[in-house]
Amino acid sequence: MRSASKRPSKSERRTRTGLSSWVKVTVAGPGEAGPDALALRGRIVVIGVGAGARIDLDLRKLMFKRARILASTMRARPLEEKAIATRLVEKAVLPGFASGDLSVPVAATYPLDEVAAAYDRFKAGGKLGKIVLEIQ
Repeated sequence: MRSASKRPSKSERRTRTGLSSWVKVTVAGPGEAGPDALALRGRIVVIGVGAGARIDLDLRKLMFKRARILASTMRARPLEEKAIATRLVEKAVLPGFASGDLSVPVAATYPLDEVAAAYDRFKAGGKLGKIVLEIQ
C-alpha cells in the first residue's frame, strides 16, 4: 500500500513501471509527463485542448510502449449522453472532492480588478490548472 506522500497526482495513475494513464487537459509543456513516462500498454486520454490543439509526438515511443490515445468531447454528444455522463461524474467523481482525495489544480489567482492580466495569463497557455478570479 502506498503512503499518502507518494500518491500519484490526480491526473495520473502509476504502476511500478510508469504511468498507466496520463489524462491531458492541455498540451504538454517542458517537464510534464509524456510517452516516456507511460507504462507498457499505458494510455493518453485527451479531454480538452485549452492550451492548444497541436503537439509534437514521437509515435515510435507510443508504439514501443504499445500505448493508446483516447480522446473525447461532450460538445457534440446528444443531450441524453450528456445527462448520463453527468450522473456518472456525480456518483463516481464528486465524492472524491468531498473527501479531499481530489482537488482542482490552480495555476494562478487574480483579484477581479486584474481581469485583463488574468485573461492574458489564460491566453498565454502552458498552464497546468485553473486561472481563478477572486471577488472580495
